[in-house]
Amino acid sequence: MSSVLRSERPTRLAVFEPLVAVAKARVVSLVEEGSLDEADGEFLLRALIDLESDGVDLFGRGRPADATFYDAVVEYLVARAGPVAATAPLLAPETAEALAELSAAEGRRVSQLLGLPQDAPCSRALDRAVLQLITHQGGRA
Repeated sequence: MSSVLRSERPTRLAVFEPLVAVAKARVVSLVEEGSLDEADGEFLLRALIDLESDGVDLFGRGRPADATFYDAVVEYLVARAGPVAATAPLLAPETAEALAELSAAEGRRVSQLLGLPQDAPCSRALDRAVLQLITHQGGRA
């Protein structure tokens, strides 16, 4: 394992898609394991869908994905979903940055790196799980 730190951080644009995809997956997982209340999970997923729709331009797409960026994303989610967004372990900056780097290096989409079907639009399987959760069409009885 290298102890050399990277001097250049990836851009917010490079990290945005993996950050949102990993956060959605984490919310679904936390609800499924019972660590997060289903209603809180629904609010968080809706906030993540809003974040995805509003896009990275809100945060300055070409700027480095630094602590200020991640804090701004959390603030965005808290404004839409409440304090649970600040306490739930949603964002995984290191994972998102690693996925962004791997995606660029291998020329593969984030959906492929996450093991989702190659012929599907990015995150179709995850989106299905998200929709089931926020529309109450699945999960626990």
